[in-house]
Amino acid sequence: MKRWIVPAVMGAFIGIIAAFPLLTLASTPSPGNHDVSIVDSSINGYQPSPLTIRDGEMVTWTNKDLQDHTVTHVGGDFDSPRMVPGTTYRHIFRNPGTFSYSCKIHPSMQGVINVEPAAAPSPPPSVAPSPSPSPSPSLKASPTASPSPRPSVSPSPTPSKSPTPSPSPSTDVTGTANEASDEGPDRQQGRGRSIAKTIGIIAGIIAALSGAGLWYLRKSTG
Repeated sequence: MKRWIVPAVMGAFIGIIAAFPLLTLASTPSPGNHDVSIVDSSINGYQPSPLTIRDGEMVTWTNKDLQDHTVTHVGGDFDSPRMVPGTTYRHIFRNPGTFSYSCKIHPSMQGVINVEPAAAPSPPPSVAPSPSPSPSPSLKASPTASPSPRPSVSPSPTPSKSPTPSPSPSTDVTGTANEASDEGPDRQQGRGRSIAKTIGIIAGIIAALSGAGLWYLRKSTG
């Protein structure tokens, strides 16, 4: 069951992220929406009235009275159905002018909507052109003096020395060969003994490890 916890948490997290923009749009009020409350059946039953809006904006009427009412334009541009308590009616005004309306059930109720032309968008601020930089005067390079040639000095010849003959030393080849032949067998025997000793030590270690391994196997299988 634990293997389903991580996918479930990830799915919930992704769902919250996906729904965040929708929640933001739903919670943000529309700047072009105006509210009018229907409070009673008197001449001031629509509040506020008169109401001034811009062309293209919307008005929402909400019946907060205990009786039924309507929102009916005198010229017939808009006419709501019968609004029971708690219901709303919306209309978008797309033309400038003055719109008077009333209630069919209670003709004494009067309301006025003044629609002004939509504000023209402000032009972007003009940017003054930056002045072009003036060209700087070019500097002329001063002529450089050519170096004067130096007199060449011919090297003086060095006197050659005649080599003096060196006396050739006489060596006793026979005695050296005899000494080398006398020391050769002893060194060879010492090296052989050390190699044999090292091999014996390694063989003993291998035998000890093999015996310990067999003892462990017998103990574990027994």
